[in-house]
Amino acid sequence: MRPTAGSPYLRGMGQVVEGTPRWAVVAAYVAVASVLPSAVWRTAIGFGAELGTTDEWREFQELPGAGTWYVVALSVLSIGAALLTFGLVRPWGERVATGLAVGVATTGALIVLWICIVSVVNWDQIIGFKGRPAPGWYELAVAAYLPALLWAPAVLAATWAYWRRRTEPAVEPVTGFEPATSSLQERRSTN
Repeated sequence: MRPTAGSPYLRGMGQVVEGTPRWAVVAAYVAVASVLPSAVWRTAIGFGAELGTTDEWREFQELPGAGTWYVVALSVLSIGAALLTFGLVRPWGERVATGLAVGVATTGALIVLWICIVSVVNWDQIIGFKGRPAPGWYELAVAAYLPALLWAPAVLAATWAYWRRRTEPAVEPVTGFEPATSSLQERRSTN
């Protein structure tokens, strides 16, 4: 039997819409978890933790200072956007029109995917280690941002399950028919 939202081991994860596959619920949690490490990294730098970055980079980014508002807002917005993924598997997401939910989720996931690609290509300029040996700090930064690459695929997976659940017709059980075969015992008793 395939696990679904009604499975006992998913009850502790909150109320999930009936018919939601387990992998979609997992995808929603992955979407949220994938943004947390980078949000913590950005916020720490925003409040003055050097974390191996260059003085010039922090000065250019105005961290700490005016840039702090930007990195904190970016962290809060990314976590908030990721939390909206739960709407694809929870009852409160059923209140939104299917096309709107799928459109917003897909567009958001594609934007995040584009940002991730641009960030990977320009990683040295973005992260603030360019030209500076920072043993351990660089690896920590990569570890903090690497999970963010899972965000878009996780949202797309949850969106696919949402779309399928909302658009595919429900299969109703067929009633009024006798079983195609009966037991040998029943056939012998009637003869």
